Amino acid sequence: MRYNIITYGNDILRKVSIDVDKSIDVKKLSDDMFETMYDANGVGLAAPQIGKNIRMFVADLSHWHNDYGIKKLVAINPLLTFIENDEIIIEEEGCLSIPNLSAEVPRKKHVTIKYYDLEWNLHEEKFEDMAARVIQHETDHLYGKMYIDYIERNKDIEQYLRHT
Repeated sequence: MRYNIITYGNDILRKVSIDVDKSIDVKKLSDDMFETMYDANGVGLAAPQIGKNIRMFVADLSHWHNDYGIKKLVAINPLLTFIENDEIIIEEEGCLSIPNLSAEVPRKKHVTIKYYDLEWNLHEEKFEDMAARVIQHETDHLYGKMYIDYIERNKDIEQYLRHT
């Protein structure tokens, strides 16, 4: 099932998500989230972006899977940790919930993520560069944050957001 993607201005995008519990069919939900994400030409999608206030995201890391061995990441109840004084990388970022807008966003170069997979096995893995950026972006959605919170806003961005 393909979901409609919630866009900027909807309150759910600014709420802190609650933990996923085992009563939720995470396999079906992840399949639907990947379908929705691919249909929108995205590389990641968090549950709040489809109207679900739960701590779960999917990401397609296939561009970087040789580095990590993971092509499709399903992260349930993720928790991120960072290296103190880690390098900050500034790269262009966009979001399926703010279509047709992108900006240079500062992110940490490295991230460690603890998460549960579809079988409720706990994992802890390290990522860097673009894979780390995608993971940080999607996890932010679970805390009610969006990439525009990290950028200097100007009148063009403010006008675009008012009309979204």
